[in-house]
Parts: sequence; structure tokens; C-alpha cells
Amino acid sequence: MLSEKPGCGHAAFSKAQVITLGTVLPSHRDPVSQERSAVAAKDLVRPVMRIRPIAIARQRLQFTGSAAYWERRYANGGTSGPGSYGAVALAKADFLNELVHENSLRSVIEFGCGDGHQLSLANYPAYIGLDVSRTAIELCRHRFSSDLTKSFYLYDGTCFVDHAGLFTGRSGYLARCHLALD
Repeated sequence: MLSEKPGCGHAAFSKAQVITLGTVLPSHRDPVSQERSAVAAKDLVRPVMRIRPIAIARQRLQFTGSAAYWERRYANGGTSGPGSYGAVALAKADFLNELVHENSLRSVIEFGCGDGHQLSLANYPAYIGLDVSRTAIELCRHRFSSDLTKSFYLYDGTCFVDHAGLFTGRSGYLARCHLALD
């Protein structure tokens, strides 16, 4: 019932078959094949497993680092992703705004400020955003140009030096809370 197309690396199914949870069910319109035949999960997964190492190797060769990925994404008009938009973003903003207010936090530092959409939902007394993408920093600089409570810095881990203690707490800007929401 299953056939593998030469050179494709995946199983091919006729239009009369529907795949559901490892079982091939004949179409109710096909009077010739009214019997139900089970297909082992390994028969469905095995062809995918053969191409998986190739796909992973291709991804690794194409990935030149986080900074390059995010810069390319923002430069090509991409966004920070679904976690910074819609219902998820609103839920995170509600949580963080309440956390900042209830704990009387005076400032927030965010590593990975992205395009600033999540920040646009925030209500922080003072904010420092860092990102590895120059384009993301420019987007935020433009978006929040009239908000003097927000500052943005391009983060480069290979040459990031904090002698003043702005990010480590030696200058009195001690981080009282560390969160990772994505």
C-alpha cells in the first residue's frame, strides 16, 4: 500500500488513502479497497529519518550565528516573532507590567529587545534594551525616539565591556529579577 518514490526520500500515498496516527484508511469512495490496513509508525518515519541528517547538516552550514540570523531577519522586514505579537504578547506585557509595579522596580534591562513591539506594550519607569541586530536597534530608536525613558544598545558579546557596572549592578542598577519568557 505504501510506495516510496525513487529519489524523493518520502512515502507516497494514493489519493484514496488518508493518513491518521500511523494507519492508512482507504477512502470511503473507493469500493475496491474497503479493508483497513495498519501501517507501522516506523514505516512512516523511516524515510524522514534518512533525510534528517542531511537537513540538519544543511541548516548548520547555513547558520552563521545568532547575530547574523537576526540581522538578516530584521533587514529583510521580519519581526521578532509571534511571541511579541497578539495574545501572547499581551499576556507577557500584563505579567511584566504587574511584576514591575508590584515590586517597585525602577528599571528593566532586556537582552534581545528585537523590533520593540513587545516593549510598546510595556509600562516601565526606565528601560535599557540590547540586541545583536543593528537593524533592530535602529527600529527601536526610531519607534521610541520621543521616549526619553528608553535606551538601546547594540550588543556584541566579543567586545562588551561594562566597567561602569551598568549591567552588572556595581553602579547601583542592580538587577533584582531575571526572567526568560520565550
